[in-house]
Amino acid sequence: MFVLDSFLGFVFRTIATAVDEELNDDTRLKQRLVEAQLALEEGRIDEAEFAGVEREVFERLRALRDADAGGHVIGGDARVVAADIDASVEHED
Repeated sequence: MFVLDSFLGFVFRTIATAVDEELNDDTRLKQRLVEAQLALEEGRIDEAEFAGVEREVFERLRALRDADAGGHVIGGDARVVAADIDASVEHED
């Protein structure tokens, strides 16, 4: 039982870390903007779609810049969700 709890804890911590890095990594945000610019130039998206991506990226970049050094920023539609899981298994011997 302890092994399962430890494993699930590890998995959830790993997922939370990955999500936090994804949400708060300005390199990925800048890459998203570059990709949107290329899509606009190639005609795969229109000006309105590009403007939406641009607005979201700049909002996130401003939020990251304005965040406290140790703080975590989550904006837009992102949500942090905690789960309390009981992985108890009863065995009948």
